[in-house]
Amino acid sequence: MRFENTRRFVSSASSARSLGRTTLTVAALSALAGAPGGLALARGPINDNCLSASQNTIVYEAGRPDAYAAPFDSVTYGPELAAFLANGPGTKLFDQPGDYKDFGYTFKNLPQGITSAVLEVRCRADQIVSSPDDFFGLQRIGGTLGFQYLRQFPGLPGSPGQWLGGTDFTFTLDLSNLPGYYGATNLLPSLNTLRRLDLWISDNTTVDYARLRITVCPCSSPYRIYTVGSADNFAGGTEPTYRQPALSALRTTPPWLWKDCDDQTTDRGWGHTFAGFPGGITSADLLVRMLPSNAGSGNDSISVDLLGAGGPPTFGRGFNINTLAGAGSWTNQAPTDFLFNLNTTLPTGYAGTNLLGGLADGMFDVYVQDDTAVDYARLRVRACPNPVMNDGVIAESIFGAELATGLNGSLIVSNLSPGGGVRLDAHATTAQKLSFDPGQFAAFHAGDSFTASLLRKADAGAEPVASEALHFEIRESPTSPDVRNYFRHTLSRGGASEGCQPVTLSNSATGEQITTCLPPGGGVETSGTDLASVEIVAATSSRGSRHTVRYLSGQTLRCDDGTEFAGDTIEFLGATSQDAGTQGAKIAVTWGGNGHQGLAAPNLTISGIEMAVAGPCQIGDCDDTRPLYFRRSGGDCTLNTNPGSVTIGNIGSSGQDGASVDLGRAASFAMNLESFCGGQSTACESRGQSLTLTAIGEANGLSGQVLGETRVTSRIGHFFDIFTDSRSPGSGPMQVEVLNQFGEPISSVIVPGGTADITAEGGSGMAGGKITFNEFLNLYTGFMFRGEMTFTIGAVAVTGWGVAIADLGSSATAINTVTVHASGMDELDISNIQKQAAATAPPCSADFNQDGGIDGADVDAFFASWDAGAAAADVNQDGGVDGADVEVFFAQWSNGGC
Repeated sequence: MRFENTRRFVSSASSARSLGRTTLTVAALSALAGAPGGLALARGPINDNCLSASQNTIVYEAGRPDAYAAPFDSVTYGPELAAFLANGPGTKLFDQPGDYKDFGYTFKNLPQGITSAVLEVRCRADQIVSSPDDFFGLQRIGGTLGFQYLRQFPGLPGSPGQWLGGTDFTFTLDLSNLPGYYGATNLLPSLNTLRRLDLWISDNTTVDYARLRITVCPCSSPYRIYTVGSADNFAGGTEPTYRQPALSALRTTPPWLWKDCDDQTTDRGWGHTFAGFPGGITSADLLVRMLPSNAGSGNDSISVDLLGAGGPPTFGRGFNINTLAGAGSWTNQAPTDFLFNLNTTLPTGYAGTNLLGGLADGMFDVYVQDDTAVDYARLRVRACPNPVMNDGVIAESIFGAELATGLNGSLIVSNLSPGGGVRLDAHATTAQKLSFDPGQFAAFHAGDSFTASLLRKADAGAEPVASEALHFEIRESPTSPDVRNYFRHTLSRGGASEGCQPVTLSNSATGEQITTCLPPGGGVETSGTDLASVEIVAATSSRGSRHTVRYLSGQTLRCDDGTEFAGDTIEFLGATSQDAGTQGAKIAVTWGGNGHQGLAAPNLTISGIEMAVAGPCQIGDCDDTRPLYFRRSGGDCTLNTNPGSVTIGNIGSSGQDGASVDLGRAASFAMNLESFCGGQSTACESRGQSLTLTAIGEANGLSGQVLGETRVTSRIGHFFDIFTDSRSPGSGPMQVEVLNQFGEPISSVIVPGGTADITAEGGSGMAGGKITFNEFLNLYTGFMFRGEMTFTIGAVAVTGWGVAIADLGSSATAINTVTVHASGMDELDISNIQKQAAATAPPCSADFNQDGGIDGADVDAFFASWDAGAAAADVNQDGGVDGADVEVFFAQWSNGGC
């Protein structure tokens, strides 16, 4: 050890280190760290009482066991260890020799429920003189203690008795029983509370690798599902994949590069990086549907879990596809699903008992080469501790805030400290909307503030960072004595230029709006705090970011440039930025403290969460800027967002679990549905499945109309009832088409009236469904099965693989919302989501009910819509529904047309 460095070491005679303002000898430090009661760490709620047969062993690898060979392997630090090392003489990597430099590593994202833990570290002393004084520290906890366990190398359990230059030894430490000067230290409570393990070694010792092996009682938490591609059996165009740089670097020679989902090009690799996982994963499985593209597929392989930087690219495990169950020779097989249980899949060449440890870095790579096509892949992970759910979205505490579920699924955030709050799972979303309980901000104090931030990832494995943030500061009102507090709103955008900030102020009651420009750092003040919602829309490649604050009632809105406006909505507009094209990872709501001593922090209640997962316009060339917002619709299910898709997970048997998608006003809409059980699409066949699709929109000038509903329910074995009710007034007969295995019609039957009741028998269970409104706003629903079915439509029986029902006489003018409810399955994937915006008014206002004639029925329909304030009654398209619309309607009606 080099005593003269500024690292706060003192002479080796006392072997002491100054920690903070107090200097403790190693003996005293070890006594405090190891003595019973010497260290008190709060232990969070964990599950550590499961039977041994239920426990998982997980191994976390750090560095490569390569006998100190170059290239050096990378290290990562938790914030506590990083701050400690920043004050030292410098740091080094795995395998890197060098005198007077510290080594550090943090095993992060550990689960709770750890019942045993063993740390294995291979080290080599570099100096004859100084190495014996090197320290070995575990679990940085700050304060005067520094590390919960701290010894010099000769005193470590199992030490070779000396630590002189050239000594090479592998230490194996039981973290539940680390002998110290005054008793044993048990690190298990610390691991379960902090969910990390810090390792520090000073400073003339080289480290080859470190390996942490834990045994854990898994939690019974719901799965978080990550998907790429949709289960459409290679139909339609290709669907995009994402690859982290290390995976992309495996194929760089044209034309033998990469292909996306559904692409059957030969001699190209398929690869995808799953990212954004929660910490503490205790179980996981991977499902991949693949198809051999030609005879050369027989030697193809699939590899998973690309290991970290520091050496030649290595996967945790690889398989020749033709060795997998169900693959055959893998030359001319049909599309085949392969399920990999990562709890039991053994890694290749490493000491792990499964592949779960590789998920702790937040990434999981899958690579298929190179004559095999991939339809889709699904990764399911289960973490411990159980997540807090709000409206089906995972919520994480920030800085000790307490999270609880209130009435109607609301999220109550309490025990707030400055910077504390909640982080919400916004994986792969393009927009997020949070709603708040009425009146709650009246309980906040002047000086309080909170911030709603969009967090993005720069790379798959990176920590999410705030790129845009809306700031809300509560002040005492200097201009309105009758209003105690008011909000001041500002927007910060990471990396954005300090220029004019466009802001639009609007009044939803009158439709009026103005746009002004704030100076750098400028904001908008309001006359009150009755906040209704906050919406954050990320920048895309073609549109800028948009952040909207809405109030429950009208406010006096004052801008820093002197503009005043009576309205209820503030919209901060941003140009596309360096974040263009990226998607959200999380959204954070944090509290900023208050300005009055002794006043308790208020609670924050979020009454609803909506997440947008697809671009605002998917069909045709339209300019609708409204995101497609999903939210849970009843039950206790979870919502798993992914690029362009949503998975409803944790589906129970009540039939109430489901989701709704807010379309605004859509002229056409489509989405595909695929059911999964236990991670597999074929495992639901023995269950009693049900699926209900409901569409709500505008018809005959009235909003809130149920345009149609379709239900499919399995009763006994493979016997299904399919019922469609097209409820919109004026609906015509139903056309029922029977489909072959490719979804193509092979027979058609017309059913009079607005309902169709069909039975289906045979096959191998329901594969999925589809709901579509075509350009004529006719409702179209379809269901596919996993084998041939006999469909009975009235007196007609037809054999096929699927059925589609279309309403031939819809009077709808727009679709606003589509809901999906399911039972008899674990998850339901919603993909291939497409939408086209509707016109803001009927094509001809005179024929308001769109029945082809202009008569008194149009007057009745218009006034019903006008009284309800429906968007369809805005016939002059000025953004509001008022007397001007009546004048325009009657002028057109009197003329007999437009």
